[in-house]
Amino acid sequence: MYTLEIALFTALLPIPFIILGYLRKSMSTLISSTIIYLAGLVPIILILEARIPTLELITIIQHTLAAPLGVLIGIVINEYMGRLRAGGFWANAFLLRKVLPVLYIFWLVYSGVDALALILSITLLVIEWYYFPTDNLSLSLTILHTLVLLFMPIPSIPIFSVLITMILDRELVRGVYNPWFIVLTYSVSSALAYTLLGIYRALALIIPLAYILLVALVYTFLYLGARITIRTEVPLRAVQGKGFFYNLIIESKPRIKARIDIRTQGNVLIKSPINSFNGVSSIYAYANFWVGGVVRPTLTIILKDTRGLVKVKREVEHPPVVVIPRLTYLLGLYQRVLSGRTVRGLGDVVEVREYMPGDTLRRVHWAKSIKLDRYVVKVLSKFVSTIAIVPYASSMDVLGKMESMIMTVVTYLLNQGIIPEFLIIDPVSLSITSIRWSNDQVTTIIKVLNTLRNIDVKFRTRSYGSELLSDLRIAYQESLLRALMRTRVETPLILIGEKRFSSDVLKVLQSLFGYDNVRQVLI
Repeated sequence: MYTLEIALFTALLPIPFIILGYLRKSMSTLISSTIIYLAGLVPIILILEARIPTLELITIIQHTLAAPLGVLIGIVINEYMGRLRAGGFWANAFLLRKVLPVLYIFWLVYSGVDALALILSITLLVIEWYYFPTDNLSLSLTILHTLVLLFMPIPSIPIFSVLITMILDRELVRGVYNPWFIVLTYSVSSALAYTLLGIYRALALIIPLAYILLVALVYTFLYLGARITIRTEVPLRAVQGKGFFYNLIIESKPRIKARIDIRTQGNVLIKSPINSFNGVSSIYAYANFWVGGVVRPTLTIILKDTRGLVKVKREVEHPPVVVIPRLTYLLGLYQRVLSGRTVRGLGDVVEVREYMPGDTLRRVHWAKSIKLDRYVVKVLSKFVSTIAIVPYASSMDVLGKMESMIMTVVTYLLNQGIIPEFLIIDPVSLSITSIRWSNDQVTTIIKVLNTLRNIDVKFRTRSYGSELLSDLRIAYQESLLRALMRTRVETPLILIGEKRFSSDVLKVLQSLFGYDNVRQVLI
């Protein structure tokens, strides 16, 4: 009877101390409650020894450790419940590791004391609580727990090994350590444990190792077998050479969890990886295509599991992008302005003259013809301005700006009733090409835009103008001046070009035609 009473008393004794540690979470509570408890425990043990001569040392140890271990468990429960509300279960799984030495000691005390295992458990308890409530030396302490399990009673090894495996999995998810280094460590250690201690004690290392390898195998099959697609919310249309931003939606069937890194070709740029992919995710992308037509670049998606065990590469097609050629886009943008502006429609009627064979009926002044009783045609004033173009650009971006600027200037002149004529000045060969405005305005614009060239160079300095010595630049400007003097140029004149290639040309034009007659649009 007394034995049953003692067993019940021993089993229930830690409960009030667990409650005390939960309610009063402090180390002072641990120390004070232990001192008071031990002071009151001495007379109880003396009374029990008098009534029960067979009272064993193990029972005395159980009663002695009930207070401090119970308070420790209560403190951990309090800390864990607070962190659970803030960060979730797995984010605070390390608190479970800090209470495991307490469980080791309870198991040893209640099932039979193993001196070496008890010493190791108490040492581990001191180390864990030295760093409480932080998580310093997390992986090292987790591996140390595994080594302590090698000396625990055999029935407890699988139970505690499963708990250690859960904590080790949490360390892998944090992504701080190389997981395959951990696998190598456990593989070598489990082989040594099997050789020296036998299969049952080696389970402390084999169970975590088997779990890690199984997880790696499962994720490998999932990543290789999943169907991954990339789509957009709306069809993508772009202009050649004009970058744009858009959203890409990545989906997988079945839903998989992974960290995703996307490697793209030069036309598509994705900067940030997806650190938390759960079957569907959206990512911001930038693209700039230099070839017209329907484009479907291939993206390389690298799938990594959250533990860093598996890395699988998958090739996925980008959604189709309709790339409109730049000339088509510009001509379409200004088509309405250009279509209503022919040479015959520009200028004001200044006088009439007799109709001559070859004159078009559109030029006949019908009101004057009826009044004068003979056919007369309109004589229009023609205001002409020259657009001088330096056709070289250092990049596709600058080339696109030059094309847009040419179209803008042409549109402005036409709206003012001014006929544009073009002068293509090659600063390298000093050749000068004249292109006159014609009735087929679209052909004229295409001919002008086709003279532009992207030389695709990167300059290391910020200096503008030709990279020549001063004497050579003077000689260069004189040669350009002589070439321009042999060419008929209508003023006023507008110079369009990239600044670094056009500064010498601008000086020559200003010296030849005067500052007031030369306007500049330099990029």
